[in-house]
Amino acid sequence: MSEINDGSGASVSEGRLVETRAFPPPAGLAARANVAADVYATAAADPIAFWERAAERLTWARPWDTAHEWDPPVRDAEGALSVPAARWFVGGRLNVAENCVDRHVAAGRGEKVA
Repeated sequence: MSEINDGSGASVSEGRLVETRAFPPPAGLAARANVAADVYATAAADPIAFWERAAERLTWARPWDTAHEWDPPVRDAEGALSVPAARWFVGGRLNVAENCVDRHVAAGRGEKVA
């Protein structure tokens, strides 16, 4: 257990469960997956570029200006940490309905069950 300052001046106890079991998928499911096992190494080598390539698979109403912005936690004068902030695809705009339905219908897959 560790103590966490929640910003209110009070400390709260935190308990964490560490899970180490692995549950590999059935071979048939893995064979039909959209990605192979090597994708983990690719993503780890350059996470931002990895997610940019993944985002390019979507139809963007407006492309993003910046793929990723990160504001790390900062200690204030009293020693409390600010909340970190991660922003992905800043400036970009997506139409969810277009990406979930419309682009598939336009590609001729409108009669296919999702």
